[in-house]
Amino acid sequence: MKTPRVRLDLQPTIQAGDRRVWRLLVDGMDAGTLDAGRTGAEVMLSLEIAAEHTASGVAQGVIGRVLGLAPWGPDVTYAIDADASDTVRAAARSAAFRRDDEDGIWRRPAPRPKPAADDITRFLDRDGRIDRYPLRAAERRALLAWVAVRAFSPGDELSEREVNDRLERFAPGGDVAVLRRYLVDHALLQRTPSGSQYAPVTR
Repeated sequence: MKTPRVRLDLQPTIQAGDRRVWRLLVDGMDAGTLDAGRTGAEVMLSLEIAAEHTASGVAQGVIGRVLGLAPWGPDVTYAIDADASDTVRAAARSAAFRRDDEDGIWRRPAPRPKPAADDITRFLDRDGRIDRYPLRAAERRALLAWVAVRAFSPGDELSEREVNDRLERFAPGGDVAVLRRYLVDHALLQRTPSGSQYAPVTR
């Protein structure tokens, strides 16, 4: 089913402190309201969808739109009482909300801002771990250099185990052997003359 175009009124009907209410318009017609209030680091969303729009994907479009607008920035969690309505529950699920078994509230972190094309952190997950290695050689080298700067200090001489311990928090799936090999292959880490230790390459 095609999601209809949903426009959140650019001037919220209520904007007081950490509470905002938008009127929902579909093709210029009133389709309900979105009420959002922030408490601490959580933004609770409440949707009221007009009966004639409950089966037309409006809820999904509205949730996607407010996540895209990010009116409270990237450091909040969005919450919604999605069990109140089948329509809202389906929309929350499609927007990657997950139900908390303790209180039944559906939550998801705010989307991360889209990084610039030259921002190497786009290859990292939310915890700062590599989620994929870049295909382009220059980007891969830049990512590995980023890791090397954070994992090692000039003058370090480390055993393989110590290197692995330093790399574990960056390695995708905990595969430190591949990450260590990439660092050596890209001349960012080298074996010491004795062959028993590793040292970062300083330039």
